[in-house]
Amino acid sequence: MCVDESTALKERLARLKKEKDAVILAHSYQRAEGQDATDYVGDSFELSKMTFEIRGPVIVFCDVDFIAENAAIRSPEKVCHFLV
Repeated sequence: MCVDESTALKERLARLKKEKDAVILAHSYQRAEGQDATDYVGDSFELSKMTFEIRGPVIVFCDVDFIAENAAIRSPEKVCHFLV
C-alpha cells in the first residue's frame, strides 16, 4: 500500500469511527499500518476484556472471529464486527 492510499484509508476510518461512534481494536499480530488506524492493540485476552470497558455502541475487531463473537455474547447491547 502506498503512502497516499494509507493516508486516505486512515482518514476514511477516522470519519467512519466518528460517524458510527465506533472503537477499533486490533490484535498485536496485525500489520503495523493496520494497528496505526486502531484505538487499542493487544492480544486476544486483553481485547476480550476491553469489551466491558468500551463505552461506545460499536466495536470493530481486527482479530480472530471468535473474539468478536465472544464480545457480542458478553455485551449484547453493543454491535460487534469482525474484520479480516
